[in-house]
Amino acid sequence: MKKASERRICKKQKAERLCKVEMATVFDAMGKGEVVLKIADVKVKIASIRLKTFFVKGQVCIGCGLKATFFAVERHKKDAWHLNLYGIDSDGDEVLFTHDHVYNRAAGGANDLTNTETMCFVCNLKKSVVEAKEGAVLKHLHLVQDAWRETIVREPKIAELMDYEKRLQWSIQFEEELKGKMDGSQS
Repeated sequence: MKKASERRICKKQKAERLCKVEMATVFDAMGKGEVVLKIADVKVKIASIRLKTFFVKGQVCIGCGLKATFFAVERHKKDAWHLNLYGIDSDGDEVLFTHDHVYNRAAGGANDLTNTETMCFVCNLKKSVVEAKEGAVLKHLHLVQDAWRETIVREPKIAELMDYEKRLQWSIQFEEELKGKMDGSQS
């Protein structure tokens, strides 16, 4: 194991780095079915969904095309050592890779290989922001629809004036307008 003075502290992730590891070393061990790999006298797990995503789905970000180039054995504070995948961007900076959930877990997406893809941290963050905006718009739509339903229930005369077909047309038009606004805000 390297001495503490030889270890590098990653500024952006604030992780302590033990060493870099060639991708082939990790993927060869995974291909043999190993679940733990000993690197620099430290044992790291190599059977996670995240690492399986990199092994099975590839090492290229599906968002920007950045290629991963190496693994690093790292840890945060006193956590266990683990492997992180990195690529080098056009400025020569290291970029962390993540496994993205195609359908986010908060919305019920599965945490398995059928629902993951390789993505760099930057693209994953951008996708998260878009998903958060979409979620807020949809939540607002549901609140408006709920308020409208309550108004109809409380005011029977309104319900009498608007037959089912007119309410349905209004709802469809409202959703189309909202979708147009969502599409406009994403560009």
